[in-house]
Amino acid sequence: MLLLNTHYASTILLYLLPKKHSSISLLLVFITAFKLYGVPLVEVKIISDSLRVITARGETEKYIWEGTNQGLYRTNKSNGKRKFLTLKNSKLPDNYITSIACLIDGQTYIATLNGILFWDNYSFFLITTENSDLPENKVIDIKVGPGDALIIKTKSCGIFRGIGHCIKAYKLHRVVQ
Repeated sequence: MLLLNTHYASTILLYLLPKKHSSISLLLVFITAFKLYGVPLVEVKIISDSLRVITARGETEKYIWEGTNQGLYRTNKSNGKRKFLTLKNSKLPDNYITSIACLIDGQTYIATLNGILFWDNYSFFLITTENSDLPENKVIDIKVGPGDALIIKTKSCGIFRGIGHCIKAYKLHRVVQ
């Protein structure tokens, strides 16, 4: 495991990865994604000759959430059980996790480049342009703001604020930049 300072991510990646795993084309993909979408690379794990990058983290009273470029880890804090969610085995809309926002009550929002996955403490729901007022599905950052409002940053449509607690009642208001 390798922790990265996001400002120097490309230099550290190229310098510290073992030679047998340092495929320049693969690294350039992650460096390009980092620069193109502004998504910070937090840590790198080399697993079975593939590069798995932890791109986002979140924590609630019950779970630790870790987003990667290949899916989402959910670790139960009480028993240590860990589950890896992907496009193939879950409702995850994209394997590249861009951000994670956790509310105090345990509800969690997982941002991807193809929508948001919402955990309501019981099950997952997908939030996209098709079922909400989300202006586009390429969500590059999501944070919890005052009053548990979501601050949502999309690739092309800027920053928005989500209002309300029920995902069907969300209204997005453009924040002037």
